[in-house]
Amino acid sequence: MGKKNELTAATERLDSALKVMEEKVASRRQEDLQRESLEEQVQTLEARLDEERARNQKLVAANEDATQRIDKVMSSIEGMLQSE
Repeated sequence: MGKKNELTAATERLDSALKVMEEKVASRRQEDLQRESLEEQVQTLEARLDEERARNQKLVAANEDATQRIDKVMSSIEGMLQSE
């Protein structure tokens, strides 16, 4: 019976070690999934930032164009007022 008890104890230790290993693998996999999710979120945010920068450049260009047009109109009005 001594060998049977030893075998049972060894089996229990092996089972316990396997459970710990499974838990560690599952935990590592969960961490990997979270990391992948965060990387995807960062990529999405970077893409949005690039889009907003492009939009900002368009707005700056439109603002400059509008300012030039306003300046031209003001100059024309001043010219007309001075000639009267």
